[in-house]
Amino acid sequence: MNKSIKSRVWIRIVQFLVNGPFKGTHFYEIKRKMLCTTGMKIGKGTQIVGPFNFDFSQIEIGDNCWIGKDFEINGHGTVIIGNEVGIAPHVKIYTGKHLMGPSNARHIGKNLNTKVRVEDGAMVSAGASLVGTVTIGAGAVVMIDACVIKNVDDNMMVGGVPAKTIKVIEN
Repeated sequence: MNKSIKSRVWIRIVQFLVNGPFKGTHFYEIKRKMLCTTGMKIGKGTQIVGPFNFDFSQIEIGDNCWIGKDFEINGHGTVIIGNEVGIAPHVKIYTGKHLMGPSNARHIGKNLNTKVRVEDGAMVSAGASLVGTVTIGAGAVVMIDACVIKNVDDNMMVGGVPAKTIKVIEN
């Protein structure tokens, strides 16, 4: 068995453990350490509730973050989450997309991997989706069920589908 297959099998075993026997609001440090064995970088004090589903993306999560249940990362791109970030339940991040292709091919063109960044102190509310190459700025808030397809500036609150600015957050 080559290394690539072994690492994919190990990722699936870790996902099973994090999403089964260790899911919920306990065993945070055990889950963090297990997920780090898959190549993820997860900072100290970060709490992942689980289930946490991910493909073979590059994933970095900073210190003292909270990741709610049913967090999902789809695609083979990159996800970087800063420090002190809150991610509510049922958030989805999509790190892959297709260019538009010809109509005789269901418009599916070349596959691209994208990069999603969530900067320090940001909050992503329940049910939100982050799609494509986007950055959620420091201290920004993404409201419930929003679909973010463009960058969000620092200290900005966005909501809706597609997400639009609701207000500037005053410190």
